[in-house]
Amino acid sequence: MHIHKLEQDIFSQSLTSVLSLACSLPAVIWANTMSVNRLLWNYFDQLDSFLHRKSLHSNTKGQALVEFTLVFLLLLVIAWIPTDFGLAFFSGQLALNASREGARIAAATKPFDAIDVKTETCKRLSWALLQDPGGVGTSCSPYSNAKVSVTGPTGATCNQQVTVTITGNYNYMLFGILQFFVPSVPSSVLITRTTQMRWEGQQVCN
Repeated sequence: MHIHKLEQDIFSQSLTSVLSLACSLPAVIWANTMSVNRLLWNYFDQLDSFLHRKSLHSNTKGQALVEFTLVFLLLLVIAWIPTDFGLAFFSGQLALNASREGARIAAATKPFDAIDVKTETCKRLSWALLQDPGGVGTSCSPYSNAKVSVTGPTGATCNQQVTVTITGNYNYMLFGILQFFVPSVPSSVLITRTTQMRWEGQQVCN
C-alpha cells in the first residue's frame, strides 16, 4: 500500500515537472527567437551603416576628383596666358633683332644683293613662332613662316637708306580659349618689325 502511494507521488511529481517544462518551453523558444531577431536586426543595421559610409566616402572622393580637375584646368589657363604673351613678345624681339642684323648686312653689302639679305635675315627667324601673315613680302621658308621685305638703297645721293621689314602672325594658344566666353578676344596678333640703315656703298658727298 505504501509502495503504491509512493509510486503515485513519484508519477505526480514527474507529471508536474513535464507539464512545467512543456509550459515554459514556448516562453524559452520565444525569448531565444527575440534574441536572434535582435542579433539579426543589429547585424543588418550595422551592415547598412557601413555601406552608407562607404557610399558617402566614394561620393566624396568622386566630388574631390571633379573639383580638382576643374580647378587644375583653370589654374593651367591662368598660368599659361602670361606665358602666351611672353612667347609673343619673345617672337617680336627675335623679329626685331633679325631685321637689325639684316639691315646691317644690307648696309654693308656692295654691290647690294637683296636675295642674300633676305636669306641671312630669314636664317635668324628659326626660333620665332610666327606664321604667314599673307600680303606682300617674301616667305622665309624653310627657316620660318614669316615674311621679309628688303628695300634697296633709296633716297638722296648722299643719304641712301636700306630697309628690312619682317611681318608674321603669332597665333595665341590657351589665350584663344577665351573666345568661347568673349568673342572679341583676338586669336592672333600681327607682329611687324622694321629697321632702316644708311647704305655704306654710296659715294661720299662733300
